[in-house]
Amino acid sequence: MPGLEFRRLGRTEMKPKALGLGCGHLGDPQQPDEEAATTIREAIERGINFVDTSPYYGVSERRVGQALAGGWRDKVYLQTKVGSHPRFLRDFSEEATAWSLENSFNELRTDYVDSVLIHGPRYDIEAPLDTCLDVLVEWKAKGRIGHIGIGVRQHEFHRRAIETGEIDIVLSYLDYTLLSQSLAKTTIPLALENDIGI
Repeated sequence: MPGLEFRRLGRTEMKPKALGLGCGHLGDPQQPDEEAATTIREAIERGINFVDTSPYYGVSERRVGQALAGGWRDKVYLQTKVGSHPRFLRDFSEEATAWSLENSFNELRTDYVDSVLIHGPRYDIEAPLDTCLDVLVEWKAKGRIGHIGIGVRQHEFHRRAIETGEIDIVLSYLDYTLLSQSLAKTTIPLALENDIGI
């Protein structure tokens, strides 16, 4: 994929290729670990430099950590999420957020993650933007996290998160596809105005 352009991800100044590797599909425990590692490394060899995972995706984080060992971690931007570990699903408390971060870093075998997203709040955005966001800001200040974002479908949640001034990245879901481009009327203009990666 040498023809893929690099794109600046908003004010993060990260420059991923136009296509990244989402690792949700690598969380199936029936799939061999070796197959997952081969998939990730092959993607990197073909030019992919952005890898996204989550504790919600089964054994995905562990497999990403295994695949990126031995120098592969230095070749990619790595992103994971909080708020979606099955042990603390949609628990955005200080305890749950800190535990989830420590667990993810252990699974990923790294001391630093380029971006961490608040993942999937369903009915309320204020709780995730309270204590959970405070923990992420603290970890960012300590140099453990590069950037903070939100991964959720609701456009009004995107707006509220951007208004905090702490959100660098918005990950959307199903609203900028061949079938629907509703994000082009709401979040995308707001992201451009605030230099938010999307």
